[in-house]
Amino acid sequence: MDESLAVRRPFQFPLQPADLFAERAGQMRTWGIPARAIERVRGDVREMWLDGPGGWAYEWMREAEAAERAGRPLAAAMLYGAARFPCVSDALQGEAYARQLQLFERAARRFPCYFERRVVQVPYRGGTTPVVAHFYAAFWHGRDHWQKLPLIVLSGGTSTWKVELHRRALGLTIAGNFLVVAIDMPGTGESAVPLAGDAEDLYLGVARDFAHDLGGERPLAAFGFGFGGLWAARLAARGLVDAAVAGGAPIGVEPAELAALPIAEAGPLAHALGLAGLPDAADLPGLLAPFAWPGGGLADATAPLLVFDRAGDRRGRVTPAAIAWLRARLHGRSVLNRLALRAAAGWLPRRR
Repeated sequence: MDESLAVRRPFQFPLQPADLFAERAGQMRTWGIPARAIERVRGDVREMWLDGPGGWAYEWMREAEAAERAGRPLAAAMLYGAARFPCVSDALQGEAYARQLQLFERAARRFPCYFERRVVQVPYRGGTTPVVAHFYAAFWHGRDHWQKLPLIVLSGGTSTWKVELHRRALGLTIAGNFLVVAIDMPGTGESAVPLAGDAEDLYLGVARDFAHDLGGERPLAAFGFGFGGLWAARLAARGLVDAAVAGGAPIGVEPAELAALPIAEAGPLAHALGLAGLPDAADLPGLLAPFAWPGGGLADATAPLLVFDRAGDRRGRVTPAAIAWLRARLHGRSVLNRLALRAAAGWLPRRR
C-alpha cells in the first residue's frame, strides 16, 4: 500500500464534514456501517482536516478502534474506510487506510465464500503494472466448476474502493453465482498508476489474466460504480465484455459538465489524476477531455449495458435487480433466471 500511495501527492482541499455526511451517509450504510455509528461520529466531527479530537479521520478511527477491540474486524475495516474517505489526503488517513487493509484481511477468514487477495501484473502502455485484486468464489463452486462460471470485474470510483464493495461482491458471488474480481480504479487505493483516459485497458487486462489462470471459456463482464462505471461502459461499447453494469457513471457528460463537479468529488478526482492540488477551473476541461463518452451515445454500445444513476439506487434495490439482469445475460434465460428478472423488472433502470 505504501508504494502505491507514493505515486500520488496527498493534499487537503476545502470540504465541510456536514456536506460529506449529508451526501455520503447512505453510501456508508451500504458498506455495512450502522446508522447509529454514523450519527455518533457525525455528532463528534467538527472539522475535516483536524488532526485530533473533532477531526474527521480521528473520530472515525476512534469508532473503528472500538470495533477492533470488540473483535469485529470486518466492521472495523469499514469504519477505517470511512476514516480515510473520500481519499487519502494526509498521514492520519494513510494510517487509517493501512489499518483497513489489515483488518479486512483478518476478517476474510470468516467470509461465507472463498476469498483470495492476489497481485497480478497487467500489461499497460508498453509495460506492466501490478494490480491488487480481491477474488471471490462460492464455496460450493469448487475449482473444477470455476472453469464454467462467468467472471465479473467489480470496481468503484474515486472515493469508493474495493474494500467498501465487499457486500456487493458477496451478492454477485453468492446470489449471482459469479466469480468476482474486485479492484481499485487506477489512481485510487492500491493502484500503482494514476487515472488516465485508457483505464479500461487495465480492467480488461485483469479480467483476461484471471480468465487465463482459471482456464476454460467463460463470459466476462464489468460492474462499476461512479467513475468505475465509465470503464465498465467503455468495455461494453468496444464489445470487449459480454455485459456491463454502470452505476452513477459520468456517461454522456461533456468535459465542461465534469468540470462542475462538487468539491467532495473534485478533490478525490484530482488525487486520482496524480495532481498536486485542485486544478484551476480553466484547466479542468482539458484535464477531463479524455473521460468524455466516445461516439454518439449509449445506443452505440456493442455489448449489453445496464445504466443507472445514484438516485436510482438510494434504497439499495437496483444492485439486486442488476444481479438478476446479469444472471439472465451471462448464465442464460433458464426458468429461474427469467422469473428473477421478471420480479426485478420494476427496479431496473433503462437498459441498452
